[in-house]
Amino acid sequence: RDEAHRFAIGAHRQKRSADIGKNPLDEIGGVGPSRKKALLARFGSAREVSRAALAELETVDGINTELARRIYDFFHNKP
Repeated sequence: RDEAHRFAIGAHRQKRSADIGKNPLDEIGGVGPSRKKALLARFGSAREVSRAALAELETVDGINTELARRIYDFFHNKP
């Protein structure tokens, strides 16, 4: 019984650790590590990036109008 609980708790901890490291910005095409870093430096978090206006996204270094639109649409056009 103790071994079964140890196994279950270990699996849960691994899953939780993997989920903590995920970031919605990783799912957007065209946003690699350097652009992700620039967005997080400017806005502080992915949640703040999602709240940003299109014009604000365009002011970030390395983000052109097309990519800013893609990022904006990713966060605002979800069903």
